[in-house]
Amino acid sequence: VLTARRTDGIIYLNEKGYIAEPTLYGGLSRSVFAAPQNHFAPDSFYKSIAFVEGNSVNMMTGLPSLQLLIGLPTRTQLRFRFWTLPLKPVSVNYFMLGINQNIDKPLGLFEDTTMSLAAGFAYNSLSRSPGLEISTFAAGLHFSKHWGQFAATLGAQYEGFSGNFKAIRTNFNADDKVNNPYPEIRNSSDLAFDIESFTSYRFGGGISYKFGFAEFYGSAYYASQPILAAGLTFWIYEQAEKMPPEPEPVPVAPEEPKPVPIIVNEMNIPAEPNVPEVSVKIDEPVAKKLSASVEAFSVENGVEKPLLTINMEQNISRHVSPLLPMIFFEDGQAEVPAKYSKITADSAEKYIAGDVSQGNALDVYYEIMNIIGRRMLQYKDADLTLTGTNSGSGSEKNNTQLSAERANNIKLYLMSVWGIEANRIKVIARDLPQKASNTKDPDGIEENRRVEITSDMWEIVAPSIILDTARMILPANILFKQTAEAEAGLKDWKLYVVSNTQKVLEKIGTGDITPKIDWQVQEDEVIKRMIKNNLQFNISVSDQEGKTYLSEVHSLPVKLRTIERETAARGDTITNIYDLILFDYNKSTLSSDNQKIIDMIKKELPQNAIIKVTGFTDRMGKEDYNQKLSLSRAKSAAGALGKPGAETIGSGESLLLYNNDLPEGRFYSRTVIVEVKIPVR
Repeated sequence: VLTARRTDGIIYLNEKGYIAEPTLYGGLSRSVFAAPQNHFAPDSFYKSIAFVEGNSVNMMTGLPSLQLLIGLPTRTQLRFRFWTLPLKPVSVNYFMLGINQNIDKPLGLFEDTTMSLAAGFAYNSLSRSPGLEISTFAAGLHFSKHWGQFAATLGAQYEGFSGNFKAIRTNFNADDKVNNPYPEIRNSSDLAFDIESFTSYRFGGGISYKFGFAEFYGSAYYASQPILAAGLTFWIYEQAEKMPPEPEPVPVAPEEPKPVPIIVNEMNIPAEPNVPEVSVKIDEPVAKKLSASVEAFSVENGVEKPLLTINMEQNISRHVSPLLPMIFFEDGQAEVPAKYSKITADSAEKYIAGDVSQGNALDVYYEIMNIIGRRMLQYKDADLTLTGTNSGSGSEKNNTQLSAERANNIKLYLMSVWGIEANRIKVIARDLPQKASNTKDPDGIEENRRVEITSDMWEIVAPSIILDTARMILPANILFKQTAEAEAGLKDWKLYVVSNTQKVLEKIGTGDITPKIDWQVQEDEVIKRMIKNNLQFNISVSDQEGKTYLSEVHSLPVKLRTIERETAARGDTITNIYDLILFDYNKSTLSSDNQKIIDMIKKELPQNAIIKVTGFTDRMGKEDYNQKLSLSRAKSAAGALGKPGAETIGSGESLLLYNNDLPEGRFYSRTVIVEVKIPVR
């Protein structure tokens, strides 16, 4: 609203209303001066001036602007924007430098992967020489969260705005001497003043929603210049994230030992498993000496003794294992993978009466569709919900039809094989799971391709009973002593240990040999399962001239003794092992289902029980973070058991309980193992 203005040499006084003037982005523009009608106080503090960015611009429908974005692996984005335009008789220059840095991932602030927090800084400069110099800076925080195709943002920043304006007077009008409200104009002097904003803070937020190839967004921010914005973004092409190559299959040891040659340093060396020693040497074609040897020792009470025999106790245990209520799918596929057990309708009638299986938790897991089917027949009042999801990336992004097909294929199996009525099975399709795994990690992307199984009756997804084997090896630690002599200089060395042709330990080094290697075999559950027969070991060394020497192959007999868990009380203690609790991705809190499992353990705990709780994680994430997460899981379980003083250990990802190349293996690795020793003497 104007009270005075001068246009085309004519002064208009006491005027109210608005004047439409072009902006920087179009047409001819004239400067507009405005001030209160106050001739008695012409230097009034309230005087003001309005000017248009496109002053004296008599061309252009828009200005070109180039923007350069650079993304770094440190979750950093750099922005550069600039343009220079010659405008007679002056030129306009503009540039911007900005940096955005994600801070929640490096600091581990959010367990929810759908939330993000970033810090940003920007600097802008606009100049029209001569006459206008403006610079701004801003620093703030930006928070965002998404729910599938919907996202919301919040932001706050501190900003500074400064500049100066100067108008050089080239002519004057006699009327200005009397009527103009500005003393600079009445005195025929240049007009100059500083520019600043009335506030240094900006805050607000926005929302967006993606449908098909279009995305709607809207935002509102309060600042010196409040901003309301809305628009559409059209996605013409999206690059799918490149997946890593499929890992090589993990070798599986044969159930029974077979007299086949062991593999030593990628060379076949004939040796019967039960032969104590086999001498293998390479004749040296040159005079320079190259030799090596390795021996195995046990350590008892600080005293090293030559190791001649390994004793292994194999305890048959009957324990409860959580049932992972998820089925995972291949990329872009809706067919249930072949690894899941499928039977015929005739076979369903002969299916085992109880969920008792030989093997470990993964062996039982692959029977999940049949276990669920049999339980649905047993509990006639139970209903089932199958929630199909997708990875949210590549060809699966926004493909809820694929999610629905995955869930419907499982529903069809339960109906056709187990005879479950259709109205007892509800199907839901969505994009990412409600508790999604890390969408930036290939492992997490694979885990999100799944169908989740839930029921209104806990018995449908309750834990299963497993007959498993727990192994104890004595000595718990094996000490390897190595020596090597290389006149030409040692280049590298390798210690190799096998059991029934399967590698159980490999240590590699460069330069000088490591004199002692301490192998804590009792702490490695995976290795203990692989030891089926005698251990055989040797060392190879290479010198700087490229020659290799293989030491003697030593054999350590393994004496195996099997003990039924129920008869283990003949010793000083009874030991029970529980691997019961599964945690959500990146969580250490116990769910309601886990609490029911804890209650089951507490009923079996006597007052004098000695408890050790060991926490584990999968391989995703940083090693030091996983170490802390595993310890937090152990403490959470100990506290829930009412034993906060129990020994708690965080194993992190140093020991992976199951095959982490599989999504189900990673889920089952997010657990704790509770070891309970009950003194009986």
